[in-house]
Amino acid sequence: MALIREDRHGLYIKAGGYIFRPVFPIGYNHVHEDGSEYSKGDKVYAVHRAGGPLAKVGVEVWFSHGAYFPQNQPKDSESHFQPPYESWTVKS
Repeated sequence: MALIREDRHGLYIKAGGYIFRPVFPIGYNHVHEDGSEYSKGDKVYAVHRAGGPLAKVGVEVWFSHGAYFPQNQPKDSESHFQPPYESWTVKS
């Protein structure tokens, strides 16, 4: 099981070595809505769908946001938040 965490960009989870968030870029909004019914601290099963930017997080689908997150690096989700289409406002 994986732990849902939160940083200044919102909720995230690590699955398959990547960071996933319940926020989708333009082009996915007809299929997936932004947001989640989960909260920080919830434990859910999370599985990265091989070869794509999506992960199954509990009963929801989340999108990959950032570079690969190797096991031996510090757990700094914000430095790995690097989507090329980022146009969101940063939560303070």
